Amino acid sequence: MNCPNVTSAATRPGRLVSADERVKCVSSGYLEGGCSCRETIPAWVLKDAWARELEADIVSGDRFFVVAWMGATWLAYGERDGSVRGVYCPEHRAQRSAHEHEYRSSLSSPGCAPAMQEASHWPPVAA
Repeated sequence: MNCPNVTSAATRPGRLVSADERVKCVSSGYLEGGCSCRETIPAWVLKDAWARELEADIVSGDRFFVVAWMGATWLAYGERDGSVRGVYCPEHRAQRSAHEHEYRSSLSSPGCAPAMQEASHWPPVAA
């Protein structure tokens, strides 16, 4: 079987990326029972997309950014130095987003509020 060259540390600044180099989805299976994802995206797609984000200077610094490729949306993490640290495939991007939404919802659920209110009534700790 002829497998593509897959890297885990996506792209580094100033490094030439070959046309056939691919970056594997970073999902290690924690979202779906332990199997690592095998989806890949060309490294040049990530590098070009992050370079455009940095040129637009929308937000400086390390951050997540979306990459549209082949009709699907990937989620990548870019660093201020121009490197791309990793990427989530469309399926795992969606799962990650759903987990984040569930987590944020649980923080604001009514079940959490009483415990937070009780904690605020504890006497201050003497230094």
